Amino acid sequence: EVPLDRIEAFIIPKGTFVSLRPGVWHHAPFTTGGKPVNVLVVLPERTYANDCTVHKIEKKHRLRIRGI
Repeated sequence: EVPLDRIEAFIIPKGTFVSLRPGVWHHAPFTTGGKPVNVLVVLPERTYANDCTVHKIEKKHRLRIRGI
């Protein structure tokens, strides 16, 4: 079950490295302003095959970052 009360959204500045600890629920990054960007995602071997689950969140529970 998705822990809705613990979901956060934030903006990561260009050129910033982000490291997520094991067990952190996350999604791939989204861009702002409609401009394409290059993102490097580094994962342990076969992560997508062994440890990748998508949980859809109902529209009424989704977050919006204001000012974008």
